[in-house]
Amino acid sequence: MKRSGASTGFDPEFDAHFLSGYAPAFYSLAGDEPSRFLITLGPVGAGENLKVQPFTVFTSDGRLVVVDNTGKNKGVVMVYNMIGQEIASANLNGNSIVKLSLDIPCGYYLVKITTNEIIQTTKIFIP
Repeated sequence: MKRSGASTGFDPEFDAHFLSGYAPAFYSLAGDEPSRFLITLGPVGAGENLKVQPFTVFTSDGRLVVVDNTGKNKGVVMVYNMIGQEIASANLNGNSIVKLSLDIPCGYYLVKITTNEIIQTTKIFIP
């Protein structure tokens, strides 16, 4: 069965079979309707907005480093273990970088940064 407006030269016995794990191929031949495909590209995920996080969080030499990407936030940084116990905390006072020495066992921890405007939570690994 051939639909009107379909590309000529399409062999349904060959072209319509796709191998598992491969994306289908799209054909465009001279004379095809230019608007037959509409490709829309956007952020990954359903309705996600790709925003720069206000804070960058990482560890270096046994210290937690919090970089305020705006350089003007005031608030508090709290570190929790994976069962929710608060391990450490520090104040954000508008400086660009906060360094917090951590004398804790290696493992995963949660860093919660709270300001008047945002709450950002990040999981980190202490080696």
